[in-house]
Amino acid sequence: MKTAIYARVSTEGQAERQTIESQLLACREYAAQKGYEVVGEFLDDGVSGSIPFAERRAGLALLTKAPERVVIYCPDRLGRDVTEALLAVREFKRLQIVPEFVSQSFDDTPEGRFTFQVFLAVAELERALITRRMQHGRQRSVRNGAYVCNQVPYGYRRLGKGLSIDPQEADTIKRIYDWCIAGNGLAAICFRLRDLHIAPPSNGPKPAREWHTATIHRILTDRRYIGEAHYGDLPMSCPPIVDQATFRQAQAALTARKAHSGRPVKHDYLLAGKLFCRRCGSLFYVDTTSRGKAIYRCGGIKKHRAVPSHEGVKIRWRAEVLEETVRRWAKRILNKPEELLAQADAWEWLAEEIGGNREERDRLQALLDGLTERRQRLIDMRMDKGEITHEEFSTRLSRIEAERSEVMKQLRALQESPPTGEIYREFAQYLRDVSAGRGKLTEVGREDIDHLIDRIWVEDNGDLRIEGRAAGKSLPSTRRVRVPAQSEKGT
Repeated sequence: MKTAIYARVSTEGQAERQTIESQLLACREYAAQKGYEVVGEFLDDGVSGSIPFAERRAGLALLTKAPERVVIYCPDRLGRDVTEALLAVREFKRLQIVPEFVSQSFDDTPEGRFTFQVFLAVAELERALITRRMQHGRQRSVRNGAYVCNQVPYGYRRLGKGLSIDPQEADTIKRIYDWCIAGNGLAAICFRLRDLHIAPPSNGPKPAREWHTATIHRILTDRRYIGEAHYGDLPMSCPPIVDQATFRQAQAALTARKAHSGRPVKHDYLLAGKLFCRRCGSLFYVDTTSRGKAIYRCGGIKKHRAVPSHEGVKIRWRAEVLEETVRRWAKRILNKPEELLAQADAWEWLAEEIGGNREERDRLQALLDGLTERRQRLIDMRMDKGEITHEEFSTRLSRIEAERSEVMKQLRALQESPPTGEIYREFAQYLRDVSAGRGKLTEVGREDIDHLIDRIWVEDNGDLRIEGRAAGKSLPSTRRVRVPAQSEKGT
């Protein structure tokens, strides 16, 4: 029988320590004692046991070669996951490959198969225990002020258990932020870095060949560069490279470019994404295949799903007629300066009543900046002057990090929730701008519709009910608009 040898180690560190060679040596001696003819050796260096056997490079090559017998050092080389190992054995059986193990022997009996599964379960338990011990060890190191990571982030270098700023790489990071704030896109920043022949950050053990937009985006959105790093839920000490204001300006610049990016559209339909069917709740879509004319159609019919009957309900609208009707409604509102100013005052009052988000964000941001400065002073006292003991340093650092973690949690909650007061204040300013600078409107654009209308409901009787900040006189409400009869039957 033609025999192959399979060996695997989980990490490149194990491969460098030649543990795979010890497996090969044991398998070769076993094959020689048995008198087997070895036709090939299949080695997976640095491959986790949780990866399916057929997805490993050497594992797939072994299955493709399909020898009559395969010699493996022990069952956990097939995988430290019981399911994956059993699937590998099942694949061997399908291909009529006989597995033999150097360290243990299992016959093809119920007792032998049970023993094999018990051995795999023990290997899986061992892997889980090792993972848990490593995680607890890392958490303990983080609490003692260490920075735990697989690879040192770009812009830093190791200093003991923590990080220090690499001046050359930090200068590159500051350039990237400055270019982004100045309006440069991700691709433009890549080209500028390539022109300056600045080496890109390495991707694992191998150095990267050139800068990519994904790398630039990761640098611009990584909060480690403002001193916020975490291992799970535990905050880690990380010296900031850019300040909070610069980071916020860069995020605003990225958001602004994203809002204007995307593929250009041939037609920007005025009510796209705002028209909904009251009967089934579906969004209307724009159909341009009806005799060359754009038609708004109910999406509930298109989805071919269980929806209420639309008998007697208007499900098709001529786009040009419907959009012109909504434009006329908007013009009637926007061509009344006195009423606009009265609405602006009402919205300003409402924003002041409910819009305390800005003050709260500023207070939390100032508190976070103060805690960051306290943490850096404490680290300097310990690292440079040695004025405090390690125990006192750990206690005070843990207290500061706990406060920072709580403040960052509150700040993230405010940043993720839309500041309603700010939205109302922006709308009030929009009304004042229209009243003061635009006079009699000749055309209502998409920006005006976005400000005035949140959504439009198509009622069963053909009326339109408009919801939005300008639908009422001073507070959010709805207003019904009657669309005139149209000449085309059914639309």
